[in-house]
Order: sequence, then C-alpha cells, then structure tokens
Amino acid sequence: VYLDTVETKEALHITRGMHVWAKVRGHGYWPGLYSGEYSRSGESVRVNFFDNTQAWCELSDVFEFACKFEEMSRSKSKPSFQTAVQAALSS
Repeated sequence: VYLDTVETKEALHITRGMHVWAKVRGHGYWPGLYSGEYSRSGESVRVNFFDNTQAWCELSDVFEFACKFEEMSRSKSKPSFQTAVQAALSS
C-alpha cells in the first residue's frame, strides 16, 4: 500500500521522500527516506536508508530527520554512519 503521508505514534507526519531517522529491531537509528510504502497492518513503513539498504520499520521507530538532529547525528562515530548522515544532508 502506498500513502503519501502517514502519522507516526508521536503525531508527526512523514511524507513520501521525507528524510527520517529510523531503526530496525536490533540496530540503532540511521538516516533514511520514507518510501511511501505503508504496511497493510498499519504498523510499519518502508524506509530506504542512506547505506543503500531498505527495511520495514515500525512507526514507533521512525521520526523526522530534523527532530533531535544534533543528538542523533553524533550518536555513532563509525565512518559508515557519518557518511550516511552526510549523504542525507546533501540530498
């Protein structure tokens, strides 16, 4: 199912192509783009991450990129994470 806009549990609206922070169970938050795909159950959305991967993420684990940017962008020092953050900023 494709929806241009969904509302997260925190009452934030994310729209197709919007930069988000999202995480997959067992992993930390990573920058990505909301693809517009929404699960039939209404509990998850597909996110395209800035490391060329994609995954279904629970709505409770997705929020706007600008939200907590300073904290989130410094949460990991791994070069791959910093490269992903830079890719998000330049897209």
